[in-house]
Amino acid sequence: MRKLFVFLTFALIFSLTSCVVLHYHYLRNLSESPVNVTFIFDQAAAPSLPDSMFIRYSSTSHLVNGKTPAYMTDSLKVKKFMFTKMKFVLPSGGMIMLDKMTSSKIGYHDPLRIEIADTSGKLLQTVYFSEAPAANGKVFKSKGRFGQYHWHDIY
Repeated sequence: MRKLFVFLTFALIFSLTSCVVLHYHYLRNLSESPVNVTFIFDQAAAPSLPDSMFIRYSSTSHLVNGKTPAYMTDSLKVKKFMFTKMKFVLPSGGMIMLDKMTSSKIGYHDPLRIEIADTSGKLLQTVYFSEAPAANGKVFKSKGRFGQYHWHDIY
């Protein structure tokens, strides 16, 4: 009876944890200067966007491993500056993580695209979050065995 109880407990734990799929989206600035990052959301997400929020930030880039979120103890303040846009400055060598906790702050809406510009305002590139990229756009690259880590590097 005890073995059956242990088996059922493990089966319950496995079924509950496998139902929650966590995806981590990382954006790293590997350039030598800070960049302006703008999240652009759709109109449906606009009412749930806060005026400002904090996202996980690491001052130095590091490799993907199982404990990556534990190293991200700092945070950057992201401010809403238009109805569907949120903006912040990502320092040189810095990295941010968009995870389930960050997503819950904005009503579980993913940005349609992320625009990256230099500090003078010149658009460098556009990163598409969930849709197909345009002619000069880029997408997040999947890394890891299960495809739950998605990266984009700014050069």
